[in-house]
Amino acid sequence: MNLPDDLRTELRSLCRTIYENPELGFKEFNAAKLQCDLLKKLGFTVTEGLADLPTSYKAEKIINGGNGPHFGFFSEYDALAGIGHACGHHLICVSGIAATVLAVAELEKRGISGKITLFGTPGEEQLGGKVKMKAAGVFDGVEAGLIGHPYDLSSCDDGAYSVRRFSVKFHGKASHAGMAPHLGINALDALILFFNGIGLWRQQMPEASRVHGIILKGGDAPNVIPAETEAFFYLRAKDLQTTLAMEKRFRAIAAGAAEQTGCTCDCDLVSAYDPCLVNAPLNTAYADILESMGEPVIRANGTEGRASTDFGDVSQMMPGANLHFGICDHGGVPLHTVEFREAAGTEHAFDQAVRTAQVMAQLCVKYYTEPDFRNAVQADFNAKKA
Repeated sequence: MNLPDDLRTELRSLCRTIYENPELGFKEFNAAKLQCDLLKKLGFTVTEGLADLPTSYKAEKIINGGNGPHFGFFSEYDALAGIGHACGHHLICVSGIAATVLAVAELEKRGISGKITLFGTPGEEQLGGKVKMKAAGVFDGVEAGLIGHPYDLSSCDDGAYSVRRFSVKFHGKASHAGMAPHLGINALDALILFFNGIGLWRQQMPEASRVHGIILKGGDAPNVIPAETEAFFYLRAKDLQTTLAMEKRFRAIAAGAAEQTGCTCDCDLVSAYDPCLVNAPLNTAYADILESMGEPVIRANGTEGRASTDFGDVSQMMPGANLHFGICDHGGVPLHTVEFREAAGTEHAFDQAVRTAQVMAQLCVKYYTEPDFRNAVQADFNAKKA
């Protein structure tokens, strides 16, 4: 399965434009429009603004009557604040579009009936577009789904952790820090105590769990007792139960810091993602196809994926895989770094996104044409979901 030269050229231009003009979550207006315009041109039925998200979309194609399975691909296109496309989401949308086009063409050629939908899912980095779209029923009826994500080296889906994100605000009382500090209530003191409490908590935290945060506001001027401070935190763990237990401790530390300093505190949940259910048959088939194409792939590296993604919520409702394709010539180049951003802007990275699209399209066709494989994919999902 190969992309037509003219479509490859259009996708390369789309990829470069999105890469050079990064947009944050739920504000990816240009990236969404470029994709929707291309998909309409390719004959897909495109619906925009799903789940009250202006930059979301779905592009559907009924194939030979549409009586077969409904398969989904997923596109992401948001960037990171301050560092642009250092997670390579411009490559995810290329792989999603290309895989959808290739799979549709192959099924049409073979006379196989079904439906394929590409879902444009904004705001993966922090805001959870897929979570909102799932809650709105956008993914209902889809039987299995795939997404391709760039990494340093190609590897199978190694899962993702549950994450819960919190805005923590302390409220005190301003006063002149030189003349009347005793009349103030220092919200920065509460914030510092909170960070110290988090640091001490880490000693008793399960080894694989994570808590990490930044200060968004620490005060306005050194000679004014800070009346308002704010932090943003992530809690991560392998399973939702552990994350919820962490949340209880996290809220207690925030409340304790507020009480010790005379402040009040708001600890608000911003977004939350479920852990990924890893589908073994999809992973094995991905590795087999990649190796048959001469691409080395890490089948298992002995560790669990400790990042988080809103594709985890998708994987909880249907068999799915978050497939990793390598864009670097060596390992050890982590996501969310300048080095990874530079690698994601190369021609090699684009070629790898297209190659991964070919693999995902083959996986989709395999799902339609091999009942034993389709049943194995569903059985693995059912067993892990149970």
